[in-house]
Amino acid sequence: MSGIVIIGAGQAGTSVARGHGRLGFRVRLRCSATNLSRPISALPCPKGYLLGDTNLERLFLRATSFWKDSDIDLKLGAPVTAIDWLTKKVKK
Repeated sequence: MSGIVIIGAGQAGTSVARGHGRLGFRVRLRCSATNLSRPISALPCPKGYLLGDTNLERLFLRATSFWKDSDIDLKLGAPVTAIDWLTKKVKK
C-alpha cells in the first residue's frame, strides 16, 4: 500500500497513524515540536509537572518503543508549511 503523512503528533495524529499502520500503510508522522524526544499528552496537565507532582515520563504520549514497534516514522522538528497536492509532497 501507499504511504501517508500525518501532520501533528498529538493524541489524534498518533491514533490515526497507528490505525493506518495496522492496515498496511507506511506512516510518517510529522510534528513541529523540537524540544522533546517524543510527543507529550495534554493529559496529565503539564501544570502537575511544573509543580513537581508529575514526573516527565508521565507526560509522554507513548513509550519510546511504541514508535518503532508500530513502524511509525516519527519526525520531530519537522514543521509543514505547505502541501503540494500535485506532487503529493509536504514542504518544510
